[in-house]
Amino acid sequence: MDRRIRISLIVVAVLVLAYPLAPWLIGLAAEHQWQAREQVLLQQYPWLEVLERDYHRGVYSSTEELTYRLRGPVVQSLAFLGDGAHFSATVRNTIHHGPLPQMRDFAPATVDTRVILSPEWQARLTGWLGDKASLTIHTRLGWFGGSTTEIHSPPAEKNATDGTTLIWRGLDGTNTVGRDMTQYVADFTSPGFSLKSVAASLDVANLRLQADRRSVFDQVYVGPFNLTLDRLEMSQVMPARQASIHNLALDAHASAQGEYVDMDAKVTADTLQVAEFTASRLRYEIRTAHLHGPTLSALARGLETAQAQSADSIAYAQKTQDLFKTHGIEILVRDPVIEIPTIQLVMPEGELLVSMKVSAQGLTREELNGPPALMRLALVKHMQASADVRIDTALLDKMLDSTGKGDRLATPLQGMQQQGYLKLDGKALTTHLTYRNGQLEVNGLPFPAVGPMSQRPHP
Repeated sequence: MDRRIRISLIVVAVLVLAYPLAPWLIGLAAEHQWQAREQVLLQQYPWLEVLERDYHRGVYSSTEELTYRLRGPVVQSLAFLGDGAHFSATVRNTIHHGPLPQMRDFAPATVDTRVILSPEWQARLTGWLGDKASLTIHTRLGWFGGSTTEIHSPPAEKNATDGTTLIWRGLDGTNTVGRDMTQYVADFTSPGFSLKSVAASLDVANLRLQADRRSVFDQVYVGPFNLTLDRLEMSQVMPARQASIHNLALDAHASAQGEYVDMDAKVTADTLQVAEFTASRLRYEIRTAHLHGPTLSALARGLETAQAQSADSIAYAQKTQDLFKTHGIEILVRDPVIEIPTIQLVMPEGELLVSMKVSAQGLTREELNGPPALMRLALVKHMQASADVRIDTALLDKMLDSTGKGDRLATPLQGMQQQGYLKLDGKALTTHLTYRNGQLEVNGLPFPAVGPMSQRPHP
């Protein structure tokens, strides 16, 4: 036999014999990486606890079974489900070891996950969605940490004997997390679902979530988060009610500058209809600036611990109150700013526009740690606020008429206009409010009016 052929055969034999060792060694590392990921998830969702864990390691693959149950106040919040609120679920993970898991990929491991509900909850799910509903979860671990999870739920339809029909149009998405779960990129889409019965109907169409977030402080994430919904429509037969919203969008973003975090969020919608109320445009924006990041992190961690350790909602509320007394004060003494740049409501009768800004610079811990009366005095002393309001008169008339008090309020509003607190700008009323050093001013005039101004019209 040729010498080169013999050497080649020896190399091939060594590789064939050595290959089982590689997946086994990589499987050890993959197990450690997977368990570290699970620990981080449990820290982020403290209302879950592990009842039992069983791990069987093999050469080319391993299996893991984790049994979870709810704990803490979240159990009470699901009391309407009866004993089902105390449900447990088993997650079965089949971990395929690298470097070539199942000869389909190049990764330290891939994981196929299956969720196994208790018999009671499985029966409920089948009753709601039918026996064709399924969920596929596939995760690919990265060589340098992190993972990418793909989730797929195919369309399904359930027709109940009472005439109820549920149509599930499916779900697809990916979630990529970085090493130590400090960064994630998510993209999920669903065509939606519809539920129809003889008494009511609900239709949800085209839901999408996108996020690209990273942790700058423990449990404080920055980056964009976007959620859109094309349509939500509801109707009820007895009593007859209808509601709908179209093109709903939530856009949020957070950024960090040193130890401080700025956050802003915007909610918009085209057409909202609830009973007799109809709007063709909704817009709400809020911004918070100069929030102390380490304190936000401590507050988030404290809330997680309280959620995990509280026996009931009353204990959780008390612990939450104590946390805000401590960390809330720490945030306030660092001069945060809250701003609502836009509240917009457009109806057939006209438009309402509101903007406002609030800050409280110079607050001290001594002032905020004092008795409630002194705390209120400190807030009055340091708070600075401003607001602008503009409303079309036809819309104001409709709002007053809807309260049934339009006639009684018309005279006071005319008086405020005469005194200069309200100004007529075309077909709209406007006003500008400021609060500083304990004094409220409206359009530059003290409010309430003092002296002769309160008895004579403003020019």
